[in-house]
Amino acid sequence: MRDMRVLTVREIRDIIALLDQDDQHLIDLLAALTGEKARDVRTWLNTGGDEALLASLVKGTT
Repeated sequence: MRDMRVLTVREIRDIIALLDQDDQHLIDLLAALTGEKARDVRTWLNTGGDEALLASLVKGTT
């Protein structure tokens, strides 16, 4: 399995759909995630995490 250091477009679309938001700021934040943060968000997506957890994962990326 390859180490995906950034989120894919499909993953970003899935997150937006789960949150029922189409906010450019959110899209930009997710697209900017790399490394461990991207991996954490991917795990969040796979486990159906809540918005508060996602907010803590993307905090400090701006």
